[in-house]
This record gives sequence, C-alpha cells and structure tokens, in this order.
Amino acid sequence: RNSVAWYRRVQETIAYLGRIFVNAFGAFSSLHRLRFPSITRHVYETGIQAIPIVSLIAFLISVIVAYLGAQQLQNFGAEIFTVDLVAIAVLREMAPLLTAIIVAGRSGSAFAAEIGVMRLKDEIDALQSMGVNYFEVLVLPRLVGLIIALPLLTVIADAMGLAGGALLSSLLLDISLTQFIPRLQDALAPTTFWAGLIKAPVF
Repeated sequence: RNSVAWYRRVQETIAYLGRIFVNAFGAFSSLHRLRFPSITRHVYETGIQAIPIVSLIAFLISVIVAYLGAQQLQNFGAEIFTVDLVAIAVLREMAPLLTAIIVAGRSGSAFAAEIGVMRLKDEIDALQSMGVNYFEVLVLPRLVGLIIALPLLTVIADAMGLAGGALLSSLLLDISLTQFIPRLQDALAPTTFWAGLIKAPVF
C-alpha cells in the first residue's frame, strides 16, 4: 500500500511539473497570456514585503556563524580565516537556503490558503466553466513571481550576511573594515556569488 501511494505521489508530481512546463511554454510563446500585473503583484508580495525578515535572519545567522568560527579559529591563531568562512558560507549556501525557507514558509502558506479559499468558493470551477485555463491564471504568475523575487532577495541576504560578519569581526576580532574587504576579495572565487544566485530559484 505504501509503495502504491508513493508511486502515485511521484506520478502526480511529475504530472504537475509537466503541466507547469507546458503552460509556461504556451504563455511565453504569446506574451499577453503572461499576466504581467499579476506577476508584479506576486513579486511585490513575495519579494519586497519579505525584505525585512530575510535581512534580519541573514544578518543574525551570519553573526552566529562568524562567532562560532572565530571561537574555534582563535585556538590556532587563524582568526583572519573567519572572513573566508563567513563569505563562502553566506554567499554559496546560507543566504539562498535561508531565503528559500523563509519564502516557502511565508509565501507558500499564503498561496495555499488563497487558492484553498478559491476552491471552497467554487471560483476555480467558475474559471473552468468560462473556458479559462485556471493553471495559467493562478499557478504560473505565482511561480514566475517567485523565480524573479528569490534571486533579488538572495542578493539582499548576501549583503546583510556580509555586513553581519564584518560587524562581528570588527567587534570581536579587531578586524577592521579596511582589512575585511581585501580579505573578502581574496577569499571569494569568481563563481561563488553566482553559484548562490543560481541556487536561489531552484530552492
């Protein structure tokens, strides 16, 4: 029974993803079907309104990572490597992952509630009876909005994370901003920032 249930869930997931790609291809082939006002609203709701909480979480997590890293590295006289630790951890992994988790919890639940209420009020059935592709109206704009908003939020989380690391390094390790920035530039590979940015919409 569990195997059959798991198989059905996998089948439904693949069908859902296939439906997204088919509808996205159809919408992008004729741009008037993309519903730009709806996409703009979802970018505002999922992106701009989430900036305060994303910034706060990224800042605090960066401070915690820097503090814990500094405590361990001080034992070896390698405090300067705290900058490397914070920079790589925040830009490659922590910022995109935390941003995605916050957006999933904050916006994902809002989407589910909004569409659930529409289902209860038979609004989705009404759209279908009018011959409107409800998937294109309800799902695609939210998905496109998230894909646009997440990289932008990740950039903000990167900046706040680095600010948190710089602040703690200055207060705890006496690494001034003039030392922090050159060390940051040396620690980062050209692909570090872009790797995190590409991960964001995937997450």
